[in-house]
Amino acid sequence: MDFALSFRDFVFLMSQVVIVTAFIVTNHQNNKHARLQIESLKKWLKSVSDELKDLRIKIGK
Repeated sequence: MDFALSFRDFVFLMSQVVIVTAFIVTNHQNNKHARLQIESLKKWLKSVSDELKDLRIKIGK
């Protein structure tokens, strides 16, 4: 069996490595952005909840 890589095979493998690496990096960035959005939404939800609590106290419920 001949396991030698031709130049064409080498270029194909390197292009696959680049594609997979780009996918992993993009996925990591998207996950980081999603985590930041979740934290922002948690803060917003807490502020809305606090505002509702203040309004309930003001109207006596």
